[in-house]
Amino acid sequence: LLRVSTAATLSGTVVSSDTTNILGVVEGLFPNTTYYAKALAYIGSSSSSLTNFGSTSTLANAVTGAMVAGIFALIGLVHYLCRRPFLALSFDHERARVDKLNVLLWDFLFYALFGVVVTIIVHLFGVLLTFSFLISPAVCANLLVRTLVAQLAVGWVIAALASGVGMVASYQLDLPTGAALVVALGLALLLVGAGNVLRRHYRAAAH
Repeated sequence: LLRVSTAATLSGTVVSSDTTNILGVVEGLFPNTTYYAKALAYIGSSSSSLTNFGSTSTLANAVTGAMVAGIFALIGLVHYLCRRPFLALSFDHERARVDKLNVLLWDFLFYALFGVVVTIIVHLFGVLLTFSFLISPAVCANLLVRTLVAQLAVGWVIAALASGVGMVASYQLDLPTGAALVVALGLALLLVGAGNVLRRHYRAAAH
């Protein structure tokens, strides 16, 4: 017998159900609410006393795909409309000051939008996977090409290839998908970095 209530004394029991399984599933709970749980075990005709499992809190309402798509579409639109000051600040901070851009305002707007995106993605996929996708493809692209358009294209390709390799490895080797993706992205960065070092070495030797 499983009892769940919003009151520590279980005076207002919201769930009271019998189950023949070790695992008890409670449905219909409200988000952002603290619940207290107790369980009673039956063995034949006898039963144990209620065991207190303490309290736990339910999570906030889950972020839906439509909600994420809407937020990201809005942020993408803002980035498109503000692309000139964002690019100016990204590639030449001093020139932006000379051109009398409000550096503090544009920096605040950029990092505020960046914070919203990272917060949502970390909530969905976790810190390690989020920052692996955020850093590894960008660094690889920066090592391989110079123009912004080329860097975007190369970064997307590397992220897609590393994702494919990670998911295949996860399926074939029965590994956790998130960890496999992180390792694949790390290996991509390692290979590109090693290739860049060798390229510089051969160029220096040629001269």
